[in-house]
Amino acid sequence: MQQNYILGGYFLVIPATRADYMDQVLLPETIISVSECICGVLPSMGIFRTSDKVQFVDRIKKTIRLDDNEFSNLEKWLTKKFNNKLFDWPSCFADIDTAKEFQKRFLQKVNEVYLIAIGLTENEAEIFIEEQRALGGVGNIRETVMVNLFQKKIDIDINNIIGFDILGLDTDYFHSYLCHGLEKGFYKELGIKPNNLGLYACYQDASKAMKYIETNELELEEALWQSWVVSLVDKFRSSV
Repeated sequence: MQQNYILGGYFLVIPATRADYMDQVLLPETIISVSECICGVLPSMGIFRTSDKVQFVDRIKKTIRLDDNEFSNLEKWLTKKFNNKLFDWPSCFADIDTAKEFQKRFLQKVNEVYLIAIGLTENEAEIFIEEQRALGGVGNIRETVMVNLFQKKIDIDINNIIGFDILGLDTDYFHSYLCHGLEKGFYKELGIKPNNLGLYACYQDASKAMKYIETNELELEEALWQSWVVSLVDKFRSSV
């Protein structure tokens, strides 16, 4: 029986080159993840942060090669989309058209960008919603783009799945299994290893990885760790 997955959001990701601290045997040279610990995820909601904003913004401008005026336009555009609930934590778009508009307006100078959709099984999506309800306080729910999409129960296109990522969501950001070198334990104990994008090939392997996390005493972030399906929507290359 084919497993179905519920859409959680759309992300624009700059592929990362495997870092020196990562396992060179188990991991590919190019990695895709919605964790900002690993990849450039744009436009990062960190743009709205209050602490160390100048350094953060300078880094973003350098990454996507925008001048001060172009970045000012980006902030205005992003604020409008945020207010209209089309973009929200954790750097997530509500629909494909908004994500593509951002790429067309502001990412033309970036060499390569992936537009991906991520999602969960229906049961895992319910767990995600309950977690956000807990964060919202008694009788409330944290109304984010991802929560709204999960409540709509839109199926992800299973024909474009490129793998499964092991991610932990704290209040506002995704953490990755790669931050902790868990690929080594997954391979040693379970005999599974990532594919050519640093993702796990099938839901069964991702489920095994999650079981490993749940049954071992690991020093991970206090986050909601789940196995997320990743589907490729589009890929863009620099036009300049």
